[in-house]
Amino acid sequence: MKMSSLLKIPLFAAILGFAATALGVAPAPTPLKLSDALAQKHGKVIVFQPLQMKSGQTLTLTQTQFGDGSARTDQQRAVQFVVYSSTPDQNGDYPVFYNTTRVISGAGPGGGPHVSVIGPFTVPTGTNPGIIAVLIGLLLPAVLTDDARPVPLPAGDAFTLEMHDPGTGFGLLLPAVQKVREAALR
Repeated sequence: MKMSSLLKIPLFAAILGFAATALGVAPAPTPLKLSDALAQKHGKVIVFQPLQMKSGQTLTLTQTQFGDGSARTDQQRAVQFVVYSSTPDQNGDYPVFYNTTRVISGAGPGGGPHVSVIGPFTVPTGTNPGIIAVLIGLLLPAVLTDDARPVPLPAGDAFTLEMHDPGTGFGLLLPAVQKVREAALR
């Protein structure tokens, strides 16, 4: 039986959702189209500086959680990290190179900040893509067959995106850029 068929069985979906939550990861919902992601307002997305990457370079997102990530008992807060191509395909859509979702859980006993590393996305050998990295705040339903919806990212949390080049051994932090989102909407 295919995974898509299994997800339609509520008990299986609930068990998978519980296991994913325990591990801090969740099955990544289908990402928004790039134009829809860029149109989100009110702190629902962070758009990072677009760039041209080389074969073997990686992107790693780090989230430092200062809040508890609480939501209603029938929902979960999450962040979705999506890396889009900066070049549209023949249909005018921007292909997705990488898509992962991390459930936000509160800091453990002791209460200090909780650090999560998301990724890495590694550029395949022999490619040199232009990318646009976007972080989307999500509210996940308890049953995975329901749709996730964008919500504001946790206001007190810190997010950093690092590009690492194994050839040089240096990492580079990529800035979040509001102007890219505004230019794309025009």
